[in-house]
Amino acid sequence: MAAKPPIYVPPPLEASPQPVPRTYKPSYSGQVPPGPVQSYPPPANRFPILRKRKERPRSRLWLFAGCGCLLVLLCIGVAGIIFFDYQNLYCTWPFSVLTSCGLVP
Repeated sequence: MAAKPPIYVPPPLEASPQPVPRTYKPSYSGQVPPGPVQSYPPPANRFPILRKRKERPRSRLWLFAGCGCLLVLLCIGVAGIIFFDYQNLYCTWPFSVLTSCGLVP
């Protein structure tokens, strides 16, 4: 008779490992996460031109400069009238048209 082939015997089963407990929460689609606990400051204005300007005390520099310019013009005008009268320019050519120097009474 012929020899029988050896029978395969699987190795003995080891003890199955214990299941590992889950340490994470599964996420489900469609769930909305909870809102923030603390309130955040409002976002910065991305349009600085439209941002309201801080009120600051108005400078009176332009007022004083304008008054100074008017005073200088007034002084020049008064000096011109005094010079015109001192030189007796009433009866000279361009001004004689405006005055009655050339008319005969």
